[in-house]
Amino acid sequence: MIYLFIIAFSYAFTIVFDKWTEKNMIFSFYFEWLLKIGKATYDEDGHLIKVKWYVNPLGVCNICFNVWITIICFALLSLFYPLEYIYLLPCIIFANWLVIKFG
Repeated sequence: MIYLFIIAFSYAFTIVFDKWTEKNMIFSFYFEWLLKIGKATYDEDGHLIKVKWYVNPLGVCNICFNVWITIICFALLSLFYPLEYIYLLPCIIFANWLVIKFG
């Protein structure tokens, strides 16, 4: 049951944080900072093409960001509940499937 909570929380946090980092939102400065340190390149329509590899897990790529959120959530909850680490990979896979499918 706790594994379903980890999946749902990491999916929800990833989607909400993605919305919070859009332009004119509360954490838009964070996304602009990531693009600045990642030396972002854009196409002629203004769409993001490429950034440095190290800023993807910090919030530019939702899938990469979701992996880290799931791992952190799993690790924090394992301090309080006896969790089986064999279920970490299925949690990551299913949470990322939710992000891809519904995000």
